[in-house]
This record gives sequence, C-alpha cells and structure tokens, in this order.
Amino acid sequence: MLRQNLGDISIDRIVESENADIDPTFFFPETSAEDWEPHKSWLKPLAMHSET
Repeated sequence: MLRQNLGDISIDRIVESENADIDPTFFFPETSAEDWEPHKSWLKPLAMHSET
C-alpha cells in the first residue's frame, strides 16, 4: 500500500494479520492446497508460511 495522506494524518500500512501460519483453507474452505500452489511464490513469506 502506498502512503495515504488525509490532512495531517499519514497512513503507511494497514496490517490485517501478521500470522502467516494459518492454513488458507481455514479462511477459504472451498479451496484446496492445490489451488494455492501457483500463488505461493508471491505470497511467501509475508502472507503465507513457507511450509504450508
């Protein structure tokens, strides 16, 4: 996210979750591990644990 300025306030980052150890199928139960495989390269390490 790029910095957003709202008057005298600057927003640099909004963190929804920093726990990358959660299985993505927990949040998206209709998906499988195979569905996530093509996206691991850009999701790791910040959004997906390297071993999941």
